[in-house]
Amino acid sequence: MVTKMERKHEEEVAHYEIEASNSKLRIQAQTKELSLISINSKSDAREKQKFYSAQVQEKNVSINALQKEYRGGIDVLVATCKQLVSGFAEAAQDVAKSNIAVEDAEATASRRLKKVRECQEKISELRDRLIFESKERCKLSLENEVLEMKMQEMKNDYERRIRDLTPRILARDWNKKGAWPNWVIQLIVEILSHRTPPSCVSANIISVLSLVCPNLINNGEYPFLNIQYIIHLIKHHTNTMYFLSVISIMKDKTKLAKDMPGVSYIRDCRSLLVVITKTLAAHHLAGLESFDQLHTDGTDRRQTEFENVVVGYMSNSGYKSVVLDATIVPNGKTAEHLHASILRTFNEAGGLLKDWCDVTAAMYKDDPKLQSLLAKIPNSTELCLSKFNRATVSTDTCNTARKMRLMLIASVTQICKDDGIEEKNIKLFVGDCWHHLRCIWIGAGLKHLDTHLTDLLPKVNDIHFLLRISTSIEKHLIAIEKEFGATANYAKGHGARFIAWMKRYHPGALLFPVLRVTSGARQDSDTAGDIVAYMNRKYYIQFLNQDLSAKTKTTTFYRRTSILYGALWK
Repeated sequence: MVTKMERKHEEEVAHYEIEASNSKLRIQAQTKELSLISINSKSDAREKQKFYSAQVQEKNVSINALQKEYRGGIDVLVATCKQLVSGFAEAAQDVAKSNIAVEDAEATASRRLKKVRECQEKISELRDRLIFESKERCKLSLENEVLEMKMQEMKNDYERRIRDLTPRILARDWNKKGAWPNWVIQLIVEILSHRTPPSCVSANIISVLSLVCPNLINNGEYPFLNIQYIIHLIKHHTNTMYFLSVISIMKDKTKLAKDMPGVSYIRDCRSLLVVITKTLAAHHLAGLESFDQLHTDGTDRRQTEFENVVVGYMSNSGYKSVVLDATIVPNGKTAEHLHASILRTFNEAGGLLKDWCDVTAAMYKDDPKLQSLLAKIPNSTELCLSKFNRATVSTDTCNTARKMRLMLIASVTQICKDDGIEEKNIKLFVGDCWHHLRCIWIGAGLKHLDTHLTDLLPKVNDIHFLLRISTSIEKHLIAIEKEFGATANYAKGHGARFIAWMKRYHPGALLFPVLRVTSGARQDSDTAGDIVAYMNRKYYIQFLNQDLSAKTKTTTFYRRTSILYGALWK
């Protein structure tokens, strides 16, 4: 619209300018013509006057000559004079006509000059109007640009809100060879961090999606999938593609889940969770100014030794503990191997921080906020053992642990010296774990109880040594968990068959489980597990007697457990 108005005004101005220039040229031409007419008229009048004057003079001369000569031709002279007078009158009339024509030309020129001035005034007015409209047009264009910028911002904001509100589709990225997106991996890791079993992760994801987004559930034909069937598939078919091929036969429960990760992949994600946990622990410890305690202890799982490192510090909200690593696998069982594994753990934690910085720098290399992101990640050198200066090093009470503790103190002292701390300012404290001291006290009592039971049952020593019969409460509870425990992971045990037997012959009976006997803390379990064994004794004896009376194939371990129960729990 502004462009049409501008074009119209420009055409009007150009038309008036052309008309004004044409009028000016015509006026100039007419003025020149009138000037030429006036000049020609005046020159003709002068020439005629000169001519007549010359004639008059000649006539006068002639008259005088004639008067002198003839003195007789007066009538002729009078006639001649009359002719001259009439000639002068005609010349005067011609001059008057010429003056009238000049006046008419001057009036026409003045009118046209007035019209030119009016055109110039109109042109000036149009120019001012055009300048004003140009300014208004520029102002409107600026306002339009501002409005367009605001509209673009609103559009971007709405698009961002739509993207935020649009649910993600749980599916593989086939552009990356079927890899799972990062947010799916993060979802799996988050669910695993809440201690969800890997076999339940996919079923939990399906349930959450269908409950959080009910509008995306298919309408009509198959509104819900059988969750129990899905759980059965996840548990018994760890292959993701097989699971997907079976699921694809049925209608999707929700449009948000096109694919589902298999149990094997979810189990692999536990390794990623371990790395993330260690990295976060290293990040937390690197941000502290000093540590107050270094505690380490060992345990075993399936004949494999593990060591852990726990760092304690005092915060404004009280004493806090951070587990830097709970599954350190040393190269051996000696104090030197344990000491080297702990030092290696701190070096690996620093390496995780360095890898974090490198990955962040590579991912956000074009981000202007990269330096602020890197500033939030501590340097790997900040996770140093010199922060244990004036801290307590605590272990259990065995000789290997005590030797390893002295080696740790020596290493921390040397590192403090290398960092420039004076020897007089280096001080570390040693301490024994009170949980282990309690176990020592309880262990002494259990040994005395073992001796007392042997005195009460002297015939135990007469049993053949191949059956490995003993009155030790600890060994007895270990045998119970291996035989009847559902989590003992012992090949010769019958935990699952015992649970099925209980559901068949004693439905609804109260059964107390024996836990943590084969996984460390045995002195603690001895004081609590004997009550559980006593409460479950009738079920254990019935199950053992039924198997033995059925003359099934039994092992030495089986017969040993039956003899122990028959002797101790009658």
